[in-house]
Amino acid sequence: MGMSYALFEERVIDRHSGHVLNANLEQYRIGRSRETPQIEMILLENYQGTSATDAYGIAEPSNIATAPAIANAVYNAIGVRIRELPMTPAVILAALGRIPARRTGA
Repeated sequence: MGMSYALFEERVIDRHSGHVLNANLEQYRIGRSRETPQIEMILLENYQGTSATDAYGIAEPSNIATAPAIANAVYNAIGVRIRELPMTPAVILAALGRIPARRTGA
C-alpha cells in the first residue's frame, strides 16, 4: 500500500465541481503484484494490545514510512529531492531538469 501510494496513486479532481474524475480502478492506478517486490514477513508474538481481544493494528505504521523511504532512495540515486506524490517518471524527469549545470574539472 505504501509503495502504491508513493509511486502510482493520484486522484484527479475537477476543480469546479470537486468530483473525483478517476474514481474507478480502470483509471485510478495502484501498484499491482507485478510492481511489488518480494516481501519477507517476520511475525513476532507480542501481547500488548489494549482491547478486550488483545489485538492492535500492524499494517498502518509500516505505510507511514514507505513513501519517505522511496523518496530517499530516489534522492540517493539521482541527487534530487522529490517532494511530490506520486513519484512518477514524469515527476522525476521534471526534477532532473531542475539540476543546475555541473562543471567538469579541468
